[in-house]
Amino acid sequence: MHKKTQSAPGTLSPDARNEKQPFYGEHQAGILTPQQAAMMLVAFDVLASD
Repeated sequence: MHKKTQSAPGTLSPDARNEKQPFYGEHQAGILTPQQAAMMLVAFDVLASD
């Protein structure tokens, strides 16, 4: 029987970029998935009057 090995938190498996996270389901996407190695967050305030 083949047993899937889990990566340590903050590491990616070679196929991680091809994995999809479901939008609908019992849990919010990302709750049960391993911790990411990094993330990027961007926020903008648009102050233009027109």
